[in-house]
Amino acid sequence: HDRGGRGYVKLHITYDYFSLKRSKVCNLFVVAKTTDIMAGLAPESVQGVEKAIQGMIEDIQKLHLLPRQKQAFLCCAQCCDNTTNMQQVQSCVERCTSGPAQFQKIIQANMAEFQERFQRCVFRCQDLAKESMSFDATPAEQSLAEQKFKTCFDACGKEFQAKIPKLRADIEGQLKKV
Repeated sequence: HDRGGRGYVKLHITYDYFSLKRSKVCNLFVVAKTTDIMAGLAPESVQGVEKAIQGMIEDIQKLHLLPRQKQAFLCCAQCCDNTTNMQQVQSCVERCTSGPAQFQKIIQANMAEFQERFQRCVFRCQDLAKESMSFDATPAEQSLAEQKFKTCFDACGKEFQAKIPKLRADIEGQLKKV
């Protein structure tokens, strides 16, 4: 529960999925809510995670998703040219679109895992801050707890920013196997 508006911090990480020619692209948006971060000022390291994830997803979309989506659409068009039996057309279309669907599952699973791991890091920061305060925390204890959280939160951002190249390599490696 909130201790006078200070000391207790919640981090919410959400995904924003949007459609692009029937494929979903996943962007990770980090929104931190604390007494002083409420103004939209997350640590630079956390903002760096957000920016790096967005760039990674845009690159993966451009290099992997869109070419595969184009290939699927062309394949679907050929399905209509090569047969008149609707059941065969439907079966052909399903085969054509299975690749992009698998791509989405791979990206979403990797991003969900990354989000969960980042969230666990931030929860550790919350615990650290909470444990540093007594039940009836003084303003000095509250200030110290906030500083501990901010330092830890920033460290989480730096740690996870460093993990993004491996995340990208893992996703691209899995996509190449599809």
